Amino acid sequence: MKKKIILLLTPCTFFLSNVAQSQIISAGESHTLSLCFDGTVKSWGNNASGQLGNNGSSNTNQPGSVNNITNITAVSGGHEFSMALESNGNVWAWGGNAYGQLGNQTVNQQNEPSLASISNVTAISAGYQHSLFLTSAGALYSAGRNSEGQLGIGSTSNTSIPTLIQSIGNVTAISAGGLHSLALKYDGTVWAWGRNNVGQLGNGNSTDQSTPVQVSGLTGIVAISAGLYHSIALKNDGTVWCWGLNANGQLGTGNYTDSNIPVQVTGLTSVNAIDAGYYHNIAKKTSGEVITWGNNSNGQIGINSTSAAFNTPQTTSVPGALYITAGGGHCMVIENANAGWTFGANLAGQLGEGTNTDRLIPVSFSTVCDVLSIEMKEFENQISLYPNPVNELLKIELNNESRIEVYSLSMTKMAESATSFNHSIDVSSFATGIYFIKLENGQIERFTKE
Repeated sequence: MKKKIILLLTPCTFFLSNVAQSQIISAGESHTLSLCFDGTVKSWGNNASGQLGNNGSSNTNQPGSVNNITNITAVSGGHEFSMALESNGNVWAWGGNAYGQLGNQTVNQQNEPSLASISNVTAISAGYQHSLFLTSAGALYSAGRNSEGQLGIGSTSNTSIPTLIQSIGNVTAISAGGLHSLALKYDGTVWAWGRNNVGQLGNGNSTDQSTPVQVSGLTGIVAISAGLYHSIALKNDGTVWCWGLNANGQLGTGNYTDSNIPVQVTGLTSVNAIDAGYYHNIAKKTSGEVITWGNNSNGQIGINSTSAAFNTPQTTSVPGALYITAGGGHCMVIENANAGWTFGANLAGQLGEGTNTDRLIPVSFSTVCDVLSIEMKEFENQISLYPNPVNELLKIELNNESRIEVYSLSMTKMAESATSFNHSIDVSSFATGIYFIKLENGQIERFTKE
């Protein structure tokens, strides 16, 4: 899989924040967030718990500004709350807070952004009623509801203070789901904890876990996403794997049988981005095609059908995509600097296209910010590298000239190449493992040495 990730370099560690975790755009249960080019945030949809952050409680079917936050680099929408990551490592959160999921040491609802009690954060994830925070040191913290152990702290007590998950480290990506959580480690393995009644932890049983356990049989994973009762992962070969509840066909296996171990989504290859909704999924292929499967009760599969569910991947009519996100029952796609597409549930106006009508097919909308709700200039270089995994010679093709550097997980520079569109790197002497290509603009691509 060819996966874009943001690199934040510290004196002794890499931290990789996964762009495909909907950090640029993020669909909550019935609201949507978008990061603007100027570092502000737009929101629209359900506002019953103040999750739009505009100091009000009225729903809106068109994008409006979140109050009092700037210099934002990532957003994440949960059940009825929202999170935003500031460039200095601070986290702002707002909306419902009955379990302390805002991480601000209270359980009071916040209709405007409130500062969470944690610093040096590099990635965030808002779940149903809990939240995850990843720091620059690779440490993972959690806050909020913990009834099924979804905080991973070895107990089932709620907490309004971000608390260290002591039994896991070297984390590169996080995803908070319904009542469970996922983490991706640098070595390409996936770890899970919390509710496991339908196998959403993927460890071969149905026992809840209050500390992280390894998902069975998965290696070479580059992206993860947790749904309400299912989980999804993307391998470095472009295949997609799912586990957990399958009542709506969200595992994509052609049946409706739950699985407590990862199973491969039928016929889906060449994928480079994924996101799990409540009971459906969205994926983007390297060609830009947008693929969906699972629950379709509100048209969130986007293929002009009223069928209740689809248990195999379906190709939408979206002509191309840069970024994707799936919410409770809706999807949003950014196609390019001027346009996007949205479809599915819209009762609260979460599609942001000016109505409250569900959409069975993708509806075009113009960008919600003056420039674009994506920091495109930092990710304007398209990287093609092959083969991946590689044994000897790695070929790299760029659409813009750039010098490249190759790093190991321990941050050792393994190779470098002068400015060019095309590069060839001899990796035959590299040890087996995961490595990173770094471009001059900070863009990163991961590859595996076999």
